[in-house]
Amino acid sequence: MKYQSVIVESREAFQKDDIESILKDKLNISEPILNTNIFMIEKPEDKASIGIGDVSNVVEWAYRKDTDLKLIEIKNADLLTDQAQNAMLKLIEEPPENVLVLLITPNSSSILQTIRSRCILITTTAANFNTSELAKKFIEAGYLERTKIIDKMLSEDTNRASVAEFIEELLRLNLNKKNTDSISEIKEVYRAVKRGVNLKLCLDYLNILI
Repeated sequence: MKYQSVIVESREAFQKDDIESILKDKLNISEPILNTNIFMIEKPEDKASIGIGDVSNVVEWAYRKDTDLKLIEIKNADLLTDQAQNAMLKLIEEPPENVLVLLITPNSSSILQTIRSRCILITTTAANFNTSELAKKFIEAGYLERTKIIDKMLSEDTNRASVAEFIEELLRLNLNKKNTDSISEIKEVYRAVKRGVNLKLCLDYLNILI
């Protein structure tokens, strides 16, 4: 299988579990590579950016002859200088079949267009999506504020499972307050989310119900 380079846009701290989730759920990669065949690039503590010298060994490592899957993880890829990005362009454009390049950044637009056009873009929410606090805020907010919350959830590519958990929490909070006026309608929205109905339509209707 030939792997294409990937940009992961995340505005939160990225942990090992988040990478495992990306590999398994979004890229269908199940091989255990995080503890063995990984080349990690980070900004040196004494520098403000990641330069050519910091990526100089990665190309040689990537093209080393073997068959094991290799992962090149670049944290804060937005800090790569233009020269460093250009030095990696060929590897990102045509990675060996057993090499996956993962560029993690809070802002994908900071990556050179020549790099972005050759990568899959995955936008992800933080692993610590706080369903309880968000549901409470949603109930207490007015219509326009709830619209902003919905827009933020969608812009951060909140996944369907998280939206379902969010609606479950809304139901729980409403039942605790003995507010049963819209319970049946909210349950219908929940079922629609689980069936695969467009998330924006579901959340917009939920906004009207609340």
